[in-house]
Amino acid sequence: MKKISNCFIGLCLLLVSCSSDDVVVPNEIAVLPSFMAIGEDELNVFQINYDGQTKMAATNDLSAELGINSNYLTLRQVDQQLTFYTFSAGAFNLAQKDIVSGAIQRFDRFYVNTDERSIVWGANSLDSVFFGFYAPLGSTNLALRVIDINNQLGEDIDLEFNINTLYQPLYANGKLFITYQNNLGEYKIVVYNTVTQSLSTTLNFNDRAPSIFLNNEDNVAILSNASGSAMQLQVFDFDTLEEMDLYELDLNQVFLPGAINMELMADKLYYEFQFSQPSEVISGPAVYDLANNTNTVFDITGIINAVEEELDIALFPIVQDYSPLKDAFLIGFAEINNQNELKGGVIGISAEGQLLGTLETPFVPTYFVKD
Repeated sequence: MKKISNCFIGLCLLLVSCSSDDVVVPNEIAVLPSFMAIGEDELNVFQINYDGQTKMAATNDLSAELGINSNYLTLRQVDQQLTFYTFSAGAFNLAQKDIVSGAIQRFDRFYVNTDERSIVWGANSLDSVFFGFYAPLGSTNLALRVIDINNQLGEDIDLEFNINTLYQPLYANGKLFITYQNNLGEYKIVVYNTVTQSLSTTLNFNDRAPSIFLNNEDNVAILSNASGSAMQLQVFDFDTLEEMDLYELDLNQVFLPGAINMELMADKLYYEFQFSQPSEVISGPAVYDLANNTNTVFDITGIINAVEEELDIALFPIVQDYSPLKDAFLIGFAEINNQNELKGGVIGISAEGQLLGTLETPFVPTYFVKD
């Protein structure tokens, strides 16, 4: 997950428009589900654990625990482990926390940056770190740096010369999926097997920009589209990467290539709908039904208005996530009428578009920990 900066939070503005998709209007107040989230104020990073049954929240100061501040670069989650990437004095540092045991590890000056490489992103498994980079500096020759966390020894793997763009990676279950566009305009996903430490497969999507995630059965799901053609959803077997299912979606949306935060449960796609601008909001929860090709966009503007009236605040949505375990959407927001400090909260919305509840926080939630 690429970190949402405090600058972005502070500069978010409300715009005006409407969507032509089906709209669901919430009807009754229910219960905000349990969740764990990470967030920031002006200086520090926090973890909040909320129990929906007791309606009690416990907050930990991760800056004190891990020695990080709100300007960390990236947060990655692998199973129950959170890894924060920071950069200082010419070197990358890692700070890790197991959210179940509470165990903490720090790897200061884990990787010293050099003029040989231009680092684009970092990702990790439980025992290795992967840096996508260009080399030499000033070029767009794509390569992968693989570093053992324990002994900090590493190697470089060349991927492709002179590419156009490198996108966010997806790591899951021993495989690293690297999405990029080459200098011919072709989109590719190259798969690095972290167990055998070798490149295993390259998927070529030609001019179709691919967005990748895992479905509820841990198979690979890829949305792709090109100008003038219908959006496709392909599901690949995780082990063999053979295509299992192919759907054509009647969905007028543009998603960023690379790793994307979505959930595919049975025949329903839970995702973040991008509204045409200008609009009062940029995005909001939506559900696409693959069985009948219908797209349901929730009345996020109505929900926000109800929450603002209830809490007597003005707010702006920052991050959205769908929890299959809770069958609910969670939205982290920032208060925009408070110029002196970064404060926010969480809104819960059912899979049918019903407002479940809210919680105010003394910081802005920017990431919901996966169940």
